[in-house]
Amino acid sequence: MADPVPFAFTTGGDRSEQWEWLTDVMQAATGPEQTRRLRGVPRVTLSCSGQETGIARQWLETSLHAYAGRDWWVPVLPDALLVSSDLSIGATSVTGDADSLRFEVGGKAMLLGLAPGQCELVDVSAFDGSGVTISATVQAWPAGTLLAPAWRASLASTPALDRFTGDAVTYGLSFLAAASTPTVPAADSLPTYRGFPVLELDADWSAAPQWTPERDLMPVDYGIGTPVRADLVGQPRAKLSIGYTAVGRAEVWALFRLLFALAGRANPLWVPSRGHDLTAVAGVTGGAFTLDVAACGLVAAGVQPQRRDLRIQLRDGTILYRRVTTVTPAGAGVERLTLDAAWPGSVAAADILRVSYMVFARQSADVNRLDWWTLDVVTTALEFVGVADDDA
Repeated sequence: MADPVPFAFTTGGDRSEQWEWLTDVMQAATGPEQTRRLRGVPRVTLSCSGQETGIARQWLETSLHAYAGRDWWVPVLPDALLVSSDLSIGATSVTGDADSLRFEVGGKAMLLGLAPGQCELVDVSAFDGSGVTISATVQAWPAGTLLAPAWRASLASTPALDRFTGDAVTYGLSFLAAASTPTVPAADSLPTYRGFPVLELDADWSAAPQWTPERDLMPVDYGIGTPVRADLVGQPRAKLSIGYTAVGRAEVWALFRLLFALAGRANPLWVPSRGHDLTAVAGVTGGAFTLDVAACGLVAAGVQPQRRDLRIQLRDGTILYRRVTTVTPAGAGVERLTLDAAWPGSVAAADILRVSYMVFARQSADVNRLDWWTLDVVTTALEFVGVADDDA
């Protein structure tokens, strides 16, 4: 097989990644399910768009015409280090914080210049918070050069180039990584509740978070009587959609670790609505097991699965997780929740910032899309579906 061809372009348009996990989900008709993770790392598709003119356009068209059927070395530009000082011939290191960048020991990296086709592939032997150790360069590189991880990949589909003018084209390219991408350590510092992690991400309200109390209803209609519907699970399989924006490499790396912990549909966790779902109307004393809230039909509805676990946020930043065991009337317009654990101290009603429901859920699909705004800002949408939580 021919050696991969470097994709030596610093595209300036939209840039995104799609991670595809693979999960075997075995679900009983009555709700309980079992999941098996089938991939250690996701398949990754890198997509980019841009516009090239002049010699750069000619270089791009020549490369695609000659090598579209080959593998490529594709620079992962969101994980690039900016070379801060000139590199001489034979240089073996680039300084900078590479701890949260997806370099790989034994893998490839690409030095990428501004001129069309200007690049050099190097081997990575080490990387850490102080920089990346590489094989000796064969040419000099000025400050401002990019050093990016290079992944072996193939074009996911035949690209179409649109003539913007006689000397300019716009394009969109997608590359499917041909080998395993670097493993990101799964998040291990998430808070836990009842033995499972809790998703503590602030929603990005540029896209409205959604909640749908969907049920598994099976219609039965024999044509001679009134149609009926069977509620197979007997509780909603709530669907939640949450947009999230990670700003800065620390938040981006935390998002990567979260996605590896979720592994697509494989691993469930608690997902708070982050809404004002209940309104506290009275303070509580330390050691109490109750919370009085404004009446909203809880007594009549009873304690419901996926509406019995609470995230209580206090104004001082304290977060408490509690399960509601019973609901009783407590006077006009007030319902009293009995909780499974005591309050650690006295709290005034005004100091309870938000009481949100939590749903025990997993991702609804094995695919995550990451859209890069800049090299250290990425947006994504996380979609979850509730699972039967009788044992959670």
